[in-house]
Amino acid sequence: MMLLVADDSFNILFNSLLGQASVNHLHLHCLYWPYETDLIHRRFEPLNDSLNVYTIEPPHWICSAFAFQLTSMEEYDTFMRNLTRCVEFLTEQNQAHNVFITRAQPIRTTGPEREEDRAGKRPQYVTAYVFPRVNVAGAKPPTSFNPAACELAGCLMSYTIRFFESASEQSAVRIIEEEAQLPSDVFHKLALNFSDSLSNRPLGTSHCSRNNLLEELTSPEIDELRDTFQMFTPHSPNVGTRTHRSASVDKDISSRGKISFACE
Repeated sequence: MMLLVADDSFNILFNSLLGQASVNHLHLHCLYWPYETDLIHRRFEPLNDSLNVYTIEPPHWICSAFAFQLTSMEEYDTFMRNLTRCVEFLTEQNQAHNVFITRAQPIRTTGPEREEDRAGKRPQYVTAYVFPRVNVAGAKPPTSFNPAACELAGCLMSYTIRFFESASEQSAVRIIEEEAQLPSDVFHKLALNFSDSLSNRPLGTSHCSRNNLLEELTSPEIDELRDTFQMFTPHSPNVGTRTHRSASVDKDISSRGKISFACE
């Protein structure tokens, strides 16, 4: 469907069961959004030994995600297979997830944490972001802020004027962290198992490899790693706004990303 629409403001969204799905059957949301998610400007990490599969985690984004990008029609089958296997894997693991499909500049794994193509010289490729998230049960309040595909990509839906006028980026990120963001160790386990699934290895194989690598570290090296993790404290981003998809942004960019607001 993305390949049939030339407008780069066209997006496709999906919310799984227990992931703020509004009904209990498969359906997609198609959305023309005259803004861009700041996620497309972020640096990603390759997923273990899997080709063309990437990950991003806090504090580099507001929540953890897998990323897949269609860079040429020759890669179409691989792109679709990886994306489909990711969704199927999360479903088999009973892990709720949200999917945001848009157009983005080529995914980077090197360079600065954030790099915007203000001149518009880079190509725009169909890109899918899959957000494993905390499972949510029960009815979804129709007028509340419910973090789902759009919100985890950095675009907030406002269903009331009151929320539109009072919401801040810090408060939105805090709600996402509390209601949607998976603990780091849970995402790491999912990511390694998904990597095993893609490579047709028994689940847990990559965990064993990581454990063996840790066993080879000396005690001072392990202590240094432990101290590094204990010193890390994530911070909510500074408030920012975007008025147009091609508009420039302030140089003072937070490490989490900018969030756009809209009132529906």
